Amino acid sequence: METNPTKKDLVKIQRIVELKGKQNYFEIKNFWARIIAVFIALIILFQIVITFFIGFNLLNFDNYKTFLHIVMGENFFQVVGMGYIVANHLFPNKKNETIHQNKISATD
Repeated sequence: METNPTKKDLVKIQRIVELKGKQNYFEIKNFWARIIAVFIALIILFQIVITFFIGFNLLNFDNYKTFLHIVMGENFFQVVGMGYIVANHLFPNKKNETIHQNKISATD
């Protein structure tokens, strides 16, 4: 014997589905935030190791000073750029928040 769900039941089911969708969204967001944080930490660790190796004369970049400046500058801008992207995504302003909500709604 089949029973038709009432409007109240449908609203409750819809709310549960919305909450599960938002929960999954935030779990994925948290996962990628951690991945990017680890990547940033590895880049910073790489710069620290290079700096110590050069400071203790374990590496000699006398003939490759331009290369060293490019690598260190590139890593710096990667860290700043990723930090900006993560901060903009995790803490969006009102304009970006509307865009993010529209993207979430479009995937439902």
